[in-house]
Amino acid sequence: MTWLNKPIIFNIVTAVTVILAVLLRFLAIHMYDIQIDELIYQHFAQAIASGYLPLNYYDIPFFLHPPGYYVALSVWRTIFWHGSDIFAQLTVLRSFNIILSGFTALIIILLTRIVTKKNNLAIITGVLFALDPFAIRLNTRGLMETMAMLLLLIGLWSLFRNTNNPESGRKTWLLTGLLFGLAIVTKDVAAIFLFFAFVIMTLRKVGPDLKVLFRYIIPTAILPYVIWISIVASTGHIGELLSEKTLGVRRFFGLVQVTGFNSSSAPSKSDTLLSTLPHYASSYIIMGLSILGMLLLLKSKDKNRRMWGCIAAASILAIGYLIIGGTFEEQYLYYLLVPSLFTIVVATLELEQIIPSTYRFFVRIGGKLGIAILFLFGLTTYIINMSSADNGWQKTIEWVNANVPPNSTICVYAQGQLILGEEDYNVCSWHSLSDINAHHVQYIIDPEKLTQSNYVPLTDKDIADIKPESKVVFSYNSRDSGKFLIFELPRFANAPGPSHNKK
Repeated sequence: MTWLNKPIIFNIVTAVTVILAVLLRFLAIHMYDIQIDELIYQHFAQAIASGYLPLNYYDIPFFLHPPGYYVALSVWRTIFWHGSDIFAQLTVLRSFNIILSGFTALIIILLTRIVTKKNNLAIITGVLFALDPFAIRLNTRGLMETMAMLLLLIGLWSLFRNTNNPESGRKTWLLTGLLFGLAIVTKDVAAIFLFFAFVIMTLRKVGPDLKVLFRYIIPTAILPYVIWISIVASTGHIGELLSEKTLGVRRFFGLVQVTGFNSSSAPSKSDTLLSTLPHYASSYIIMGLSILGMLLLLKSKDKNRRMWGCIAAASILAIGYLIIGGTFEEQYLYYLLVPSLFTIVVATLELEQIIPSTYRFFVRIGGKLGIAILFLFGLTTYIINMSSADNGWQKTIEWVNANVPPNSTICVYAQGQLILGEEDYNVCSWHSLSDINAHHVQYIIDPEKLTQSNYVPLTDKDIADIKPESKVVFSYNSRDSGKFLIFELPRFANAPGPSHNKK
């Protein structure tokens, strides 16, 4: 690929790769069902746009996560959204992350070129990101990870660009620290990743001098968070912030398991892995291979590659801990996946150069074949998933709005509870037959996958008790979200019941 060494050709191919990443994600904007955090984050963004601190659905300030993403989302929402339909609004808000993913693809290419000094490898890494099925899943949902990772990557690009550069001055290092600070104020897990990264870089004798680190990078890295704490303190909520952040730290280290795959009510990690293999096998392979690549790069004689080995090690340590004993949620894998894309590409270059010349041909062929398989798997998975939208919650809510009378009492959880709780229904969370009968519940929404995975209070036993006294009035099978059922209890069909909405 020597033709890529021409700047104009490289720039054109880079632009095409970025456009490909954005286009695939825009086409897939309805590929995955609404995630409950998306509803919560849009609510925070709405509160910020109205001049308040992030407020939950009970109008209580929320401090578990920092506000960086919500602030950016509020700006996007103010500019591009002026309607009332919640699903249309979430589609608009998802487009914010899709645009950010285009910049992510660009930074991935530029950063890979700095680390490897190879234009072809830079493009390969960018295309891997553009086609990766798990990256597409994360980038097409309104979650914090896309923005946090983009800011981390820009900070790392600045770090690699200025390390060992005698022309780098105070301003460049302050900017590098500020970029890391913006990532941290978007999601705190960035701070854990950076802590591991700089410790390992120091041990492996790469990265910026300690004087630069402590004089410029660290002070500006903590500055955005200090500003956030100052704002909270000025509003008289510092106690609540400290309480929630303490809980957040305990959750990270697994001392409190409220959500995630390590909580007592969560489905098995192994079962989830097996069930998702058809969709994300290539992503899992990339993350698995990155462990071997990391070990190889940590011993590299090339400073840039050894430095990336430290970044890979930090990612593997941070997310590995979460998987084993911390609060491990699906979206955290994005902090492992994106660095892994770099790691396998850079490690292939390292292996090709250190292996005896007799075997280099086989490394080149194996590397090209492996990349081709990953490309093909990503594209095939994308085409299969695009065959149907994953819109179970939307179809369920649309049926309720079209068929259920106002002020009806509905037992519903998760996404449905938040959406219908804002409308003219009496939303409740009773799930036992005795409570349902005592409070004249008229409709019960059962998202079977959540019920069977113990993510909602409703249990299979509850459903078995309810079925003889009810009839199924709605059934819809969603690709990834599973089957949605709505049960009507005829005996209470005309009983309005008390109001239980939380607004």
